[in-house]
Amino acid sequence: MLGYAKSDFAAPLVSCRRTDSAVYLDSPQSLKEHSPSISHYLSRWSEEKGEQPFLTELRSNEERISVNYKDAYKQCLSLATALLHRGLCRRKPLAILSENSIAHGLLSLAAQMVNIPVVPISPAYSLLSKNFEALLSITGQIQPGLVYAACPIRYGPALEALSEFKIQSISHDQFTELLKTSPSPEVRATNEAIAKTDLAKILFTSGSTGKPKGVLNSHGMLSSNQQAITQIWPFLEREAPVIVDWLPWHHTFGGNHNFNLVLRHGGTLHIDGGKPAPGLMAPSVKALTEISPTVYFNVPQGFAMLIPELKANPVLRASFFARLRFMFYAGASLPQHLWEELDALALAERGQKIPFVSAWGSTETAPLATAVHYPIPKAGIIGLPAPGTTIKLAAVGTKYEIRVKGPNVTEGYWQNSKSIFDEEGFYCSGDAGRLADFDNPNLGILFEGRLAEDFKLLSGTWVRVGKLRLALLSKLSVLAQDLVITGSGRGEIGLLIVPKIQACQKLAENDPVDTQDYLDSPTVLDALCDSLARYNKDHSSNSLRVGRACFLRNALSMDAGELTDKGSINQTAVLDKRKALVEALYSEYKMPGRVILERRGS
Repeated sequence: MLGYAKSDFAAPLVSCRRTDSAVYLDSPQSLKEHSPSISHYLSRWSEEKGEQPFLTELRSNEERISVNYKDAYKQCLSLATALLHRGLCRRKPLAILSENSIAHGLLSLAAQMVNIPVVPISPAYSLLSKNFEALLSITGQIQPGLVYAACPIRYGPALEALSEFKIQSISHDQFTELLKTSPSPEVRATNEAIAKTDLAKILFTSGSTGKPKGVLNSHGMLSSNQQAITQIWPFLEREAPVIVDWLPWHHTFGGNHNFNLVLRHGGTLHIDGGKPAPGLMAPSVKALTEISPTVYFNVPQGFAMLIPELKANPVLRASFFARLRFMFYAGASLPQHLWEELDALALAERGQKIPFVSAWGSTETAPLATAVHYPIPKAGIIGLPAPGTTIKLAAVGTKYEIRVKGPNVTEGYWQNSKSIFDEEGFYCSGDAGRLADFDNPNLGILFEGRLAEDFKLLSGTWVRVGKLRLALLSKLSVLAQDLVITGSGRGEIGLLIVPKIQACQKLAENDPVDTQDYLDSPTVLDALCDSLARYNKDHSSNSLRVGRACFLRNALSMDAGELTDKGSINQTAVLDKRKALVEALYSEYKMPGRVILERRGS
């Protein structure tokens, strides 16, 4: 990788075996021995790095507070004792409703130290949902012994909705009282006796592919995953990571990958109170201006919203790139134009490109199953199998499903006996991928979206939704925040576009025609038409060409399942909930705000 020694990263090599129906890929590295539980590292670092900050967070008074490894370990011993006194156990897990915080992190580790499963539940299910359906469903399934909600006022309505379960709850004030508990010798004894097969967490999926499911995360899954990361990015053993991170701990990316990465290597996690959403970026900008990360993790939407800030703010830009080892994206596919803009910013600031890497996995794989640890030329490549993990690319129709086997793979879902494994014991992910180069497997796997999202046009032509969406987002980046692709059983591809509101409003301001809705502005619609026409000029086949489009005027709904709490779109749910809009898009009648692209020469 540019600017770094080869020894910083594992060699890009893979063992490949092919059959008529599948390709099997393995890392040439065997997974080395690892701790039974990630929680064991807290006691180690309390002795070796006692005064070093472990977690920091920004309080409402703009003061950043921290806890070092020595104090974190002491506090976890007290918290674990208090949880045991309250009767928590495998059958009575700890549920956490609140956002990332020092209290959240320590409670989670304390529970894991004494084999109490942790169930972090998306705060959106408590704070943004109107009917609390997901929160009630999850709580009913797990029957927790204790619920932690930091602020009893903010979480009051949600706690009231949970009153039927008669569960004890604590707020931050009670958390402070728990810290005064005298540690019991039982805590250390229980922690030392943890087995890799014991349950550490129940993580509920985001719902991007259906209803949230409780994924069983064993201690061995989490620990083996971090050992694999250590082997592919060995520089982490020499340079403890410093990260500034907003990614929520109720998701596997933030809660398993990033949090555990810091703990495994004795690094520091600065909790970023921002979020890549309109009006919520200011805390992220402040944190990254004051703290220079050594590695930086985000989802594509996060990078999309950070780029304008980096362009406009030279102080932020200097701090962000000052000691950055690499940038890492996951959670969704990255449009190529974002990659190119970050390359340009790094070149301008550092005089060289910063390695941009990725990985692939899921809540069911703890999460990393493949990873990039070598130079890649563009977005879309998800790397090679992690040590100890076998990837099977299984033929499904005309595509290949990514399937996984390894110590990082879950045994299944909470209270759900449905098998998620094939006849060879591989976890069936539902994601599609293929070798980036059939003749050179060492170049890695190319991600190709969800199998279930692809559809056929009336002509029988397959539309590959994942690849098409990325291509369109790059062309429509000025106007489109996101989009949903339509056309199943239709004559042509259509788009439902989530608008970039400020950009569209700015265009409409200069419109000579007075319109009540800026999305009806001729200037906005002409810009959309022009962008799609330029795209169609280079993509004339039925499987790629867009025939019609309209903007989504009503916000996507989390309660309706259209939007996950991490901001990704559930395409299937949107198409189901907005059937009338899709019908109107394809109808012969005039529809306000619709653009129809004529074929050249027609």
